[in-house]
Amino acid sequence: MLFRSGNPDVVFAGTAAGQVYVSQNGGRTWANAGPHLPFPGWVVSNLRFDPNRPSRIWVAMRGIWGGGHVASSDDFGKTWISRARSGLPAEEPVYTLALVPGHEGRIYAGTLSGVYGSEDGGDTWRRLTADLPEMQKVTSLLVDSDQPDTVIAGTWRRAYKSADAGKTWSGVFEGMVLDSEVFTLTPIPGQ
Repeated sequence: MLFRSGNPDVVFAGTAAGQVYVSQNGGRTWANAGPHLPFPGWVVSNLRFDPNRPSRIWVAMRGIWGGGHVASSDDFGKTWISRARSGLPAEEPVYTLALVPGHEGRIYAGTLSGVYGSEDGGDTWRRLTADLPEMQKVTSLLVDSDQPDTVIAGTWRRAYKSADAGKTWSGVFEGMVLDSEVFTLTPIPGQ
């Protein structure tokens, strides 16, 4: 689920069937955000608003039969633009995305083999966790809006953190049981 900033009654939902729905009344009723099944064969694994372009929605997808994909919409899901995947492995699912406030074009993608980063709005990607082969199946990402170079990645085993925009990473293991898949990361407002 994705709530539109500034209007909590507008909610978006992505499904395992490749559909994106929108509710204009806080989830009481739903309609197609745009075309019926804009992503057939894909699971919409994550939806994100772009903090630098409030009308842009990003979607991370994993294929029903394998692979992954990233797309965006500048009209709240009515139409979608497929993002070039240069450097992002086509055979890997894309589980999650994180966008960076104040850094238009900077995006992080969580995939089966780790975290990938883009500085040009998803046109090209590079693997940021190549030096950490144990950092696999990244299913959640969080960027600290107060410290935009700080990224936390949740994996199928534990969490990792970067304080330098993904250049280096360290484990955040204290208090977390090994093999605790981190599906979501949510900041506490005002903390």
